Amino acid sequence: MMRLSSKREPHINKSKKEMSTEIFNIKTISIVNLLEKDNSSLDQNEWALLTNIINSYDESKLFLKSQHLQSEHDSSRYSVTINEELVRKYIISIYESSGIFIGRNTDISNLSLNSRSVILHTAADNITCLMSGFTLYHSHLFQHKALTNFLASQYGKIEMDYYCWLTKFTPSDSVLFKLGLWLFTFSLNARIFHRDMCIEFDNLGEILEIQNKYAELAWKYLIYRYGYHDAIRRFMILIQWFLSISVSISYARNTQTHVNDIDSLIEQTELTFILDDAEKMVTTN
Repeated sequence: MMRLSSKREPHINKSKKEMSTEIFNIKTISIVNLLEKDNSSLDQNEWALLTNIINSYDESKLFLKSQHLQSEHDSSRYSVTINEELVRKYIISIYESSGIFIGRNTDISNLSLNSRSVILHTAADNITCLMSGFTLYHSHLFQHKALTNFLASQYGKIEMDYYCWLTKFTPSDSVLFKLGLWLFTFSLNARIFHRDMCIEFDNLGEILEIQNKYAELAWKYLIYRYGYHDAIRRFMILIQWFLSISVSISYARNTQTHVNDIDSLIEQTELTFILDDAEKMVTTN
């Protein structure tokens, strides 16, 4: 039996003030700073793409919700309880944020109907897992036993154990996190969990080209930001992060609550794309 462990032990002796100030202590890099000393191999188009990726997702909204949840818990007289209604709202916000991110992805919207449908199914699993793991770890919510106990009651203890385990690979660099979102949106790792789908990609080569585009961009960014030696180490951790996410998804798919939420997210996002397609047709005609 696999024993789950992490080198990042929770700092249980930190005060509430220290905890709240560290919630947003994530490495962020402004676009201006990135461009000030451009000694990278990124060309102008890749810089533009990186800029769009940085601005594509505002993680601060989820962090504000997680901070609210943590503040509510810290101010409670009973540390063994948790405001379940706030937790449910927080979980809903993760699925909503995932749907918004996927719905705004132009690479997905430009795919054929069949290819887009397949990607939506795999991306829904990947993005929700990546977003929830990233925000839960960086907001220190995993340190609250009452919260993890409640989540374990909803999604299973094994799933929560794996979530705690995968945080050891979670990036602290918000730019790398966003690059990971775009890269893993087009990963086919979760295809096995949607065996009931009878359609396949119209052009698999097109998907591979998109994957290569974001993988190359992530690699070039890492070299520019951290140098060759550290870039290799961080890229390996990025791969480990994604593999750990894949394991977590395999357990999450055994929970009907998660499956229902994913199916709902897929339906709503697919409808958004269809309505956008119809609007484009009306505009062009």
